[in-house]
Amino acid sequence: MKFNQINKRYSALILFALFLLLVPVAVQAQSKGSIKGKVRDENRDKLQGVTITLFKDDKEITSTTTDKNGEFRFDGIDEGVYRMTFRKPGLKLGTFSNIKVKSGKETELVDRLILEKDDSTFAFIRGSVFGPDDRSVQGAKIELFRVFSDGSTKKLKESHSGEDGQFVFRLSGDAAKYRVVVKISGAETTSKDVDVDGAEIYRIAVTLQPKKN
Repeated sequence: MKFNQINKRYSALILFALFLLLVPVAVQAQSKGSIKGKVRDENRDKLQGVTITLFKDDKEITSTTTDKNGEFRFDGIDEGVYRMTFRKPGLKLGTFSNIKVKSGKETELVDRLILEKDDSTFAFIRGSVFGPDDRSVQGAKIELFRVFSDGSTKKLKESHSGEDGQFVFRLSGDAAKYRVVVKISGAETTSKDVDVDGAEIYRIAVTLQPKKN
């Protein structure tokens, strides 16, 4: 037998052996399913960095996070029924149950994954603006500043008092010092500092005085 004929036989045997090895892998891949979806907030904006955990029979299978488009994907998932949880600081825990995965199929969760804001993780500064006659002042300009340890400030938000003279700012519950500055034509600019040290409601009352000539 010639050398090149032996070589061809060995090559054919190697290719056949590789085929036999790859067939189970291909069959196994086809027997798996996948899940994909997109997570949004209440304003329908895409949410990046949401941690998504996949469960089956209350056992954690795997987890991933959403990308900049709020999208996620799980591949190589066994056929069955699953549950997901969605977590991100500042948002309520989301759950999605009865997710059915079939072999060789892609399960797409379309526009059903909305996470709401969790007010229990925020601090609120609620205030009331009064005039010298103790009546509520509407339309006063309210500015909120962050006060740093070196005394410097940074303006964060702006609002106006309502018909009842009230206003509210929602903030992170992290410890920080804030300054509320109240302005309106004909009155002296007035400010009050608020020390926030947790997710609570901080109430202040501001009484405006007539502008000095």
